[in-house]
Amino acid sequence: LYGMFSEGYKASEGDRLVREELCEEAIRLAEILCGNQTANRPETHALLALCYFQHSRLGARIDDARNLLTLEEQDRRSWNREDISRGMRHLEQAATGPKLTRYHIEAGIASFHATADSHKSTNWKQILELYDALLEIEPSPVAQLNRIVALSMVAGADVALAKLLELGGKSGLQDYHLFHATRGELLRKMGRVDEARSAFEQALRQCSNDVERGFLNRKA
Repeated sequence: LYGMFSEGYKASEGDRLVREELCEEAIRLAEILCGNQTANRPETHALLALCYFQHSRLGARIDDARNLLTLEEQDRRSWNREDISRGMRHLEQAATGPKLTRYHIEAGIASFHATADSHKSTNWKQILELYDALLEIEPSPVAQLNRIVALSMVAGADVALAKLLELGGKSGLQDYHLFHATRGELLRKMGRVDEARSAFEQALRQCSNDVERGFLNRKA
């Protein structure tokens, strides 16, 4: 269900960024699990909370011209407040057990985004701490990359870029388009325009989703 929702939230290839039907089916099935005596566990509620938080902003992720909008660019007034409320309820139910899972931590991170008034006012320090906790449970390269994005908001682009280059040398992320897109954004913030353009162009060559490709092309 986690994989199904993830593919719906950001399609890995094709001409659509979002596949709403996959997200909604993952939520429907997770709701069934939460109503099942055996599967009604804290981690199931944590997964469902994560899905609801992410689902709340599906409609804000692309504009009328099918351009991808970053979290910073999205109109938070259009986020689905009912989804966010459902996410908070399931997150509370997820806190009843003794076990901390990746779903708990990722739902916690998503809750800070969902409830922040703006991108700038988001509690990035707390999000960074949650990524540290996530890496103790699941030290994946993608989680490390996401942590670096949060680090840039706390410590600055230069500190984050140093960590990113260190990660890229030992993680195999050189073949992942979002590694280069992140590198491009950090370089752009530092005013290193030519290097940023080159990074975005490299990300563009490795990307298979048409909407993301349009976004990366505009960045370049």
